[in-house]
Amino acid sequence: MIEGHDPRPLFARVLGDDWDRLPDVLRAAHNVDSSLHLTGCADIQRNGNPVIDRIGTWSGLPPAGRNVPLTITMQRDGDGEIWTRHFGDHVFCSRIRAGKVPRTTWEKAGPIEVEMSFALKGDEIHQTSRRNRILAFPLPGKLAPASRVVESVIDGRYHFDVVVQAPLGLGLLVAYQGWLVPDEV
Repeated sequence: MIEGHDPRPLFARVLGDDWDRLPDVLRAAHNVDSSLHLTGCADIQRNGNPVIDRIGTWSGLPPAGRNVPLTITMQRDGDGEIWTRHFGDHVFCSRIRAGKVPRTTWEKAGPIEVEMSFALKGDEIHQTSRRNRILAFPLPGKLAPASRVVESVIDGRYHFDVVVQAPLGLGLLVAYQGWLVPDEV
């Protein structure tokens, strides 16, 4: 092992002992050794307000749609992972790394970076945004979007439910729900 390098998958490092308590399906969806490819489907909602939707588009978030084909490729990148999501023809890419605070990650997409806290609740992974930065500058709470993610197993498949609220109480920025399965090797 390289000194200072933890070979475990990112989510195993973030979740600690809870990693071993996860259902096999959730572990399989985050067991990134060098790379992992998942395929599935998503329903995506946007606000409908042209100004709020423009902020979502500027942020690289996917447009609204139902039963949108979804593929995600997760690649190990040093101490983190690069996630490339294809919502139909729309590509959304981010880099995720473990945070300095236990049970947190930082996800960077373009100029925006979000710190997420993790909790295992029953058989689900819950993530909630703690802090946001734009161009490395902290965003005050009222100016920051609020994110929450729930990952679960339904009918034997990995399911996700992501909701991002726009700042200043302006409502939904984006929400997407769906399922994914690892591609067979």
